[in-house]
This record gives sequence, structure tokens and C-alpha cells, in this order.
Amino acid sequence: MKPLKKDYLEINEKDNNVVKRLLILYEERVFFIGDNCLKLDKLALCKALYPNAYVHINFKPKFLSNYIALIKNNPNFDKISADEWDDIDFESYDMIICASYDEPDFQVHLADRYSHTTKLPLILSTTKYLLDPIPDIKLIYPTHDELFDFANTTHKNKPQEIHVSLEEKTWADNWLLENGLNKDNDLAILIDSSTSKNKLLRIEVYFDFLEHLLTNNLKMKILIFDEKNIGKEDFYSAFLGKPELFERIIFSKGLKLREDISLIASSYTKLVFGPCTGLLHCASGIFNAQKSSGIPNQQLPKIIVYTGKYFTKNNNTAKDWWSNSPLVECLILKKKDNLKVVNLLRNCNTDELNSKEDLLLCEDYELDLLVSQI
Repeated sequence: MKPLKKDYLEINEKDNNVVKRLLILYEERVFFIGDNCLKLDKLALCKALYPNAYVHINFKPKFLSNYIALIKNNPNFDKISADEWDDIDFESYDMIICASYDEPDFQVHLADRYSHTTKLPLILSTTKYLLDPIPDIKLIYPTHDELFDFANTTHKNKPQEIHVSLEEKTWADNWLLENGLNKDNDLAILIDSSTSKNKLLRIEVYFDFLEHLLTNNLKMKILIFDEKNIGKEDFYSAFLGKPELFERIIFSKGLKLREDISLIASSYTKLVFGPCTGLLHCASGIFNAQKSSGIPNQQLPKIIVYTGKYFTKNNNTAKDWWSNSPLVECLILKKKDNLKVVNLLRNCNTDELNSKEDLLLCEDYELDLLVSQI
């Protein structure tokens, strides 16, 4: 291997505007919707940090359609691709931001391919900030601390956004009308799944809640996502056991992630309810973007996320996921004086936000605790 020459472009905070072409290599090995909503939103800040830059983000092909689902129409990304390294002209960029487990291999690739040049882009790493840690990972490039300092200071209170076009919203409205919704109906979207069963209500409580919504609002219809088309319609029919209520449930079966995101954004949506999971982060981002476009709060749906005790390797709490989601009512289930109580995240003080004591499991929710928040 020939050594890689390092006559890099000199860039610092006071002359970030010299970056005209910026490439982001985002090479995560797994895909979780919620995680990527938040991580990609951090990378979107590159457009603000480097205001004159054309921002190109490149993914691994495996999850490209899901990444596009999250950042389509986002004005902070000028190009989205899933090209192989051999097909990218790295010399044409002023800066490369690298989030990859393969930094050593990337260095070898550049050294072998560009041994003729004395000028290559500045390469900074965001791997430690953005990718799930794995044992013995070797990082080659200096970390891009400035980007995350920028995210945590100047843009600390900027909520993440997902941009749904008018055409996509119109498609969603028409799809709903063709699949059982009437123009005078209110639509509630219930998210009934998560990557972790620890995040979910007991199934009896969930169906009691669903029945409560339908019984107490005769104009309401409910949308359920069955993205893998596993037969949720039959299960709901059997478990609910009330044909007059079941006929007011609409099932989205086998649609793409971007299509489900568009359905959330429909003009009929009045409530989005579910656990701490990816589609709730999508809902938050969708309506954050609508609010920033000038739609008043009273025209936006209610978004309710229920949480309790987390079982994660990072020992997260609700504040880590929802403290910067201004449109979300985040419920936290705790025990107080031997009673189950629901706290709202936005009403918690600093000590309460950081405390993991007395948190209860989501399976400990009762119907009355949920109904009181609607």
C-alpha cells in the first residue's frame, strides 16, 4: 500500500464557507427508524455549518429506500445516493464526513487510488457520534467535534423535521378516502408495534384503548399499519370481536415506509398514539416541519407517546428521545406512594428527567391512565 498524502484543505470555524462540495459517507450496518430520524437530522445541520456547500450523502445500498423515506424533500441534502467507493470521485469534494465502521479500509482505498495526488479533501469522522459502538473498532480520522458542538449549542432547540410534499399529502388523503375514510371522519393512527416488546402496552389495555376511542367519537376511524402484511386485519377482527367497531378500522398493508409517512401527514389525522418507536419520531418530524412552514398548532394533530422504564444498553430515559419534540405529549409511567401515576415529560424538573427510580414498565399502564391524557 502506498502512503496517503495528506496535504488537506485547511478549514476552521471562521472560514467554513470555503467548503463548496461536501460528501457524507453514512454506513450504518443496521436500520432503526427512530435512531435514524435523529442521527440524520444532525447531519442535516451540515448545510447550516457550511452554508455554501453542495451536500451529497451516500449510503449503503441495503437500506437506501428507508433512508430516502426519511430525508426525501429535505432541503439540507442536495444529493442522495448509494454508490460504491469506486464510483465516487472523492477528489471533487472539499470535505468528506465519514460515519463508517470501515475507516481503515477507506484509508487504504484512498491511498491506493489517489497515490498520484497531493491534494485530497479534509476527512473528518462522525463514527463515534452516530454509529452503534462495536468492539475493537478502529477510527482513523479526527472526529468532527465542531458539528456536534454546533448541534448542541446553536441548534440545541431545533426539532427534527421530515418534509412531506403537497403531492404526497394529496396521495395520502385520496388513499384513505379510497380505503374506507369519509371526508367528515377524524383519523386516529395507532402504532401497535416496536422493536422491543418492553415498550408496549398489555394487549388487553391496548384494545380497550382502541375501543374507547371508537366508542367515544363516532366520527373517528383508526388507521393501523401492517407494513409486513402479516395478517393484522384478521387478528384485530378476532380479538376485538365487535364487527360494528372493526369496520371503522383501516389497515395499511404492505406499503413502503415513505407511503406510511405520507399517511401520517394526511389532512385527516387528528391523533397519533403509540410507544417510543420509529413511526412516532416520524410523526414528530412531519408535524414539526408543518409547523415551521406556518401551519398553526391548533391545526396539527395530537401526538402521544407512552413510555416507562427503558431496557437499553445506554440506559436511556424518555428525555434522551423526546426532550426536543415540542409537539409530542410524552407520558412517563412511575410509581408514587404505591400508586401508578403518569408524568408529562414537559412538566418534569431536571432531577425528575434524570431519575430512573420508580419507573414502571409500559405493561403496567391501565386504561384510565391513558384516557386521562386524550
